[in-house]
Amino acid sequence: MKMHLKSMLLLMGVSFIIFTGFKNADLRGAQDSKANANHSAVTFTCTYTDGALPTVTGTFTTSGAIEASGTTTMTVHPFANVFHCSQTLVGPEGTITILSNCQKSTMNGSWRIVSGTGAYANLQGNGRLVMTFPAGVIVIETFSGKIF
Repeated sequence: MKMHLKSMLLLMGVSFIIFTGFKNADLRGAQDSKANANHSAVTFTCTYTDGALPTVTGTFTTSGAIEASGTTTMTVHPFANVFHCSQTLVGPEGTITILSNCQKSTMNGSWRIVSGTGAYANLQGNGRLVMTFPAGVIVIETFSGKIF
């Protein structure tokens, strides 16, 4: 009798763990799908033409989920083989502050939105960036990624 009771309790415990684990995995999948559905593609293009390091200024345009243009200021902090930068984009509907990191050797990096004001107060986003250095400008940074 005791052996039968122990077997039944073990079977119930294992069943509970298995079914609870599957239910949680299903919920996690549904939550991930919902979160990805709210992500929208965006591209920021910042063209810096004035100033001198560590602070340069210029203009920006966006396309995709946000359509805007305005002025931008970037503060550059070089460290070893990396540029740590802060970009403030000022448009007619508010500001967006971005932090980015770029490899000096590849001119590629990553970015993330850290704050915003006005229409961009709750904006979040991140992605990849590429720096180019055409004649007549200090740098052009192209940020591509997702906002949510």
